[in-house]
Amino acid sequence: MRTIDMKPNGHEATVEFQEDWAMDGAKIYNIITKKLMAAEPKYYTLTANYTVWYRYKYTVKVNGKRRTRYGTGTESGMVTGKLLVNGTGVDSLSQ
Repeated sequence: MRTIDMKPNGHEATVEFQEDWAMDGAKIYNIITKKLMAAEPKYYTLTANYTVWYRYKYTVKVNGKRRTRYGTGTESGMVTGKLLVNGTGVDSLSQ
C-alpha cells in the first residue's frame, strides 16, 4: 500500500493505493515455452472509493444585516472505470 499527499491548485488531497503491474500486450517471447507471453492487450476494471471533506461559507441577511455563516460537509462515493494495458510502457529489448 502506498500513500501520497498532494496539494493541487491550493487544495489538499491524500491518495492511498496498491501498485500492481501487468504486461498484457507486451509480446515478449518466452524461450522456455517457445511462445509469446501476454501477447494480447487486456482491459482491467479499476474501482476507487473516495471521500471529499469540504468547508464553505455563505452570507445571509438577518433583520436587514448581513451575516456570514460557515459549514462543513462530506461527500463519499465509488467510481469504476476500465484501463487498457497494451504493453509495458517501456522499450523492451527482449522482443
